Amino acid sequence: MPSAKPVAIEPATPSNTAVLTIGSYPHEELESRLGPLLRSARRFGADLHIKGVGEEYQSHYVSKVVRMRRWIEDLHAPIRYVLYVDGGDSFFCRPLGAVCDAFRDLNCDVLVGAESTFYPCGRPEWKNRFPARWTGRRSINAGMWMGCRESLCKLFSSMAAFSDSIMQSGVRCDRAWKPYRRFMRDDQFLWQACYTDPNIAALREPIVVDSNMRCFANVTCGSWRTPPNRDFALRNQTPIARRSGASPGVLHFPGRNRGHVLLAWAETLGLGFQAEDR
Repeated sequence: MPSAKPVAIEPATPSNTAVLTIGSYPHEELESRLGPLLRSARRFGADLHIKGVGEEYQSHYVSKVVRMRRWIEDLHAPIRYVLYVDGGDSFFCRPLGAVCDAFRDLNCDVLVGAESTFYPCGRPEWKNRFPARWTGRRSINAGMWMGCRESLCKLFSSMAAFSDSIMQSGVRCDRAWKPYRRFMRDDQFLWQACYTDPNIAALREPIVVDSNMRCFANVTCGSWRTPPNRDFALRNQTPIARRSGASPGVLHFPGRNRGHVLLAWAETLGLGFQAEDR
């Protein structure tokens, strides 16, 4: 019996995938602010679309939800897919083609990064909304995601509408969400809400969490030591997720003051971002 899943017109490839990041800095500061990501993108053949240059960064919600939808809508053919990575604390460690291949193999519309930490809401009843994952990474970190352009536009539009419906005074909102009103302007919480309640965005396919680190990996406190470590092995200067055996193409180092960890990892992987590598 044939699958009811809509068939994409074409799979994700480097030529039809835009890599987006946010760089709300003066143009002359981009190299110092986003150095590791810029240099790794050049090395691995990823053409970065840096958004917000020279503009004020108002908040995660404004830049990563409201403006993000507009930025994605403004992309032109042949772009059909978008890969987003946080700018100041991420870098490529494999070619963009490897990320596209892994995304294609997962056969999903929207994929988002995973972690074991629950942020910004750590309430027990919120954690219970997330199904168990054998890798232990069942929560969402919105520092990296990838998806079909049309689905992402609908997702961010739905996030904004949902957030507004809870935040606006005088508007009756779903009682189930009222206790979480304080988180409704946090982009990561909105990703988590749309994942745990697919009816918010009503996408043609549910959001998939990259718990196995097939496309990208969040390097959190348990993995700060350069590989090999608790979560990652090292093979030919490539990180391998121990539990899944996957080799992520983009690494994200969330949290404040993690620059030294990022640079130590880069050195171990043979990328050497301390020096320009044009």
